[in-house]
Amino acid sequence: MTTSATNASLILGLNPLTTALLASVFVGEKLNLKLGIGILIGFAGVVLVVTSKSAGASVVASGWGDMIMLLSMLAYVIGGLLIKKLSAFPIPTLVVTAYSTIIGGVMLNAATIVMMGPSSYTDVHVTALAWIIMLLSAWGASSLGTLGWNHGIKRLGANRTAMFINAMPFASMVGGILFLNERIGWIHAAAFVMTTLGIVVGMMKTGDRGRLPLKTAKSAQS
Repeated sequence: MTTSATNASLILGLNPLTTALLASVFVGEKLNLKLGIGILIGFAGVVLVVTSKSAGASVVASGWGDMIMLLSMLAYVIGGLLIKKLSAFPIPTLVVTAYSTIIGGVMLNAATIVMMGPSSYTDVHVTALAWIIMLLSAWGASSLGTLGWNHGIKRLGANRTAMFINAMPFASMVGGILFLNERIGWIHAAAFVMTTLGIVVGMMKTGDRGRLPLKTAKSAQS
């Protein structure tokens, strides 16, 4: 462990803001006022959830560990922007996800062999339950989760899809309540409201009230 859970959660909570800024520069997606307000409200909810997990939760700079988390977050954001770029081509989301998953798997295995040697595979001894858990994680999170995320980027855009990142700390909190018997307090309810409100506000599209459609405007002039 080279960083704290609090620092890691807060750095990941910067994902929507980073995505919106980079998407406005490199992908051409507009960063409007509603999206900016939604991002700030959602991040405030993330801060509430993270800092309320324990009485001693605090943000302390941990150097290299924080840098690793920051670089990982940036890599995730860049990946989403690349998926958005690919949406301009007539390639099904399932095909894009399948190719990217295969390429990523090959690269991870190559890195494992280089850094740990081929014996790292043979030295692993796990139970059948552990294999089932890994298969469910691969099928659920890595496959279906990535497929749904890529489809969301294609349909909504990178910046609006990234808004849902703010719901991850709250989802972890709910999982702790359901499976680890953790208690829920008013601050958790407030965090849920802020996170949900941030997503709703960020997803709202700027209206075009006061503007006439092109055809209507032409007919009115004639």
